[in-house]
Amino acid sequence: FSDIALLSAHTWLLWAAERSSWREVIEASRYVRQASAALVAAQWQRSDKANRLKDTQGLAALGAYAHAKVEDPAGAAEAVESGLARLLGESLEATRRDLEHLPDALGTRLREAMERWSAAMAASGDGASDGRQQHIDRTAVRAERDAAIEAVRALPGYEDFLRSLSFDRIQAQARPDQPLAYLAATERGSVMILVWPDRAEAILSDLDEAALNTLMVETDAERQNVTGGYLPAALARSDWLSPALAKLLPALGKLLAPLAEKLRAGSARGVVFIPSGRLGLLPLHAARYEVGGQIKHLLDEFEISYAPSAQSYKEAKSRAETRTVAPFCLVGVGNPLPVPEGVRPLDFAAPELSSIVELLPTGSAKPLYEHDATKPALLAALHGATLAHLSCHGNFALDDPLDSGLLLGDGTLTLREILDRPEPFAAVRLAVLSACQTSVTDFNNLPDEAIGLPAGCLQAGVSAVVGTLWSVYDESTALLMTRFYELILNDRQAPCAALRTAQRWLRELTNADLGEYLVHHQNLMIARQQALPQRLSAQLEQALTDKVLRQPSERPYADPMFWLSLIHI
Repeated sequence: FSDIALLSAHTWLLWAAERSSWREVIEASRYVRQASAALVAAQWQRSDKANRLKDTQGLAALGAYAHAKVEDPAGAAEAVESGLARLLGESLEATRRDLEHLPDALGTRLREAMERWSAAMAASGDGASDGRQQHIDRTAVRAERDAAIEAVRALPGYEDFLRSLSFDRIQAQARPDQPLAYLAATERGSVMILVWPDRAEAILSDLDEAALNTLMVETDAERQNVTGGYLPAALARSDWLSPALAKLLPALGKLLAPLAEKLRAGSARGVVFIPSGRLGLLPLHAARYEVGGQIKHLLDEFEISYAPSAQSYKEAKSRAETRTVAPFCLVGVGNPLPVPEGVRPLDFAAPELSSIVELLPTGSAKPLYEHDATKPALLAALHGATLAHLSCHGNFALDDPLDSGLLLGDGTLTLREILDRPEPFAAVRLAVLSACQTSVTDFNNLPDEAIGLPAGCLQAGVSAVVGTLWSVYDESTALLMTRFYELILNDRQAPCAALRTAQRWLRELTNADLGEYLVHHQNLMIARQQALPQRLSAQLEQALTDKVLRQPSERPYADPMFWLSLIHI
């Protein structure tokens, strides 16, 4: 395949879509998929692969829409999966756990071929050697790698190795009470594909990319100035957030109400969202709609998780299953200092971590507060940790998402550094990124690739991530996180269920309820013969007590901007 083949297929696909010739779109999208896969596989550097992927962003979604139009939901699921998180999927597949079960000779052959491939990639920018000899060597290394991969694919159960998942492999990840739900927006409308263990269903919507972009960013009549919208509110203008969510959540409700109806009909307990493109930036779990005369949010009815792709979800589940018996060890950071000029310290970040540590058995936590929270200290402490709780500032780098990261006392721990040095995260079952914008992904260049901190943590070996969609309020987040860990540690709830319960609890919490909660929390500590930490009593408890003294029936955190930012990935 060549660039000309990809361009031809791309042009054909768009031309067929303009004519609503959906079966032609499907045929053209297959050629796009094959040409793109071959061209991406031929690149040596991650940046070169990313540049190749830019050419096909959104085309898998259009292919999925076409499959849905001809009533082929299984084909729609395959099509959209083929375009999602391909760089992440390639990395996860190369290290998937069942490779340990390959026959010895084949396992050795694959490992050595992949190591030579990696070494060749690392040396691909070295100009000291003769260019022609480099080309010959790389061609031989690529051929050796490709032959080893084909040998692995010939084994039962490995047919999809380093390929996009087939529909039966996608379907194998669904549970009767927790199906997968793909969401994709195109210029013609949106498509949702609900994948159950025994069937697939497609739902079409008139929410097209133009309408989605309007929800994301509002501009004046001349389209010269940004005047509102969810995306600028999430990234920069927190004062716009409440009105933006007031418009966004009902619009999401209109989109997702038919999906909720099908989940109800199938007696689902939860759903795993696999959103495509810019839909991955949205709080889908808080979609607001009416049921039986009552206004509900989606998370009122179902437990919601997110995944970059079915392939990444499959590997994350596999990791989690192997780590259930590991000794519990939490590593955390709280309010790293000093902060950069112009950035305020997080008054409740250290109390948040303190309140969590108080819930744990003695000796099972390694908290790093303020000036102790440096990159070397965190990376050293993470080795062998099963839980990472990072309560600090975070940022999403719009110009280069690989520079996004977590602000520690001696600088930013970037996504690029996590990908380059994944070893410290190898045993972590859950990373809680209690910082701003930690679930925002690249929405400009590679929206289908989910390039951001959650995907980086998954690639580094973490089984699941809790992250934020916008700049959070540290007081309400400290309270939410304390309740989240109480539900996990005391009530033995799974993280996804605990997050949902904590969010609904915070939303409905009145000032009177808050007073009772503080008394309960104090009694709990007394029963354990422990005093409340000075940090907690002096700061967090005092701030919360101030609310208790106000109108008893007031719900101080009812606004969605306080309770729905966190998502489970």
